[in-house]
Amino acid sequence: MGRDIKFRGLTEKGEWKYGNLLNEQTIGEVGNNLSHYKFVTVNPETVGQFTGLKDNNGVEIYENDLVKAKDWNPSVFKIEFIEGGFCGTYEGNLMPTDINHFYDSTGCHIEIIGNIHENSDLLTP
Repeated sequence: MGRDIKFRGLTEKGEWKYGNLLNEQTIGEVGNNLSHYKFVTVNPETVGQFTGLKDNNGVEIYENDLVKAKDWNPSVFKIEFIEGGFCGTYEGNLMPTDINHFYDSTGCHIEIIGNIHENSDLLTP
């Protein structure tokens, strides 16, 4: 059983592209070998990795997504990769929260409400 290692990034036209990261600013979409790839240039500052997890609506959670945690205060967290794992952070947060603490098995429900590249205003209280 493997895990999906995939990325997304924004193109100059503001479109999200999903696939394998081939270098710091190129994503390969579709196919399972290089002859079947369509290469897409993205803004390297917008590239985020798939966490391997989905929100309560089944939407894939990527690095730099903003999630709303129903039973946490504050309720909006930015997903970041910190010291080997994905965490939820917020302004002034001294201890990042492991993303796994947000799931149903812990009694919490999360939903993606945006990302820092398009919805940074959602981080302010």
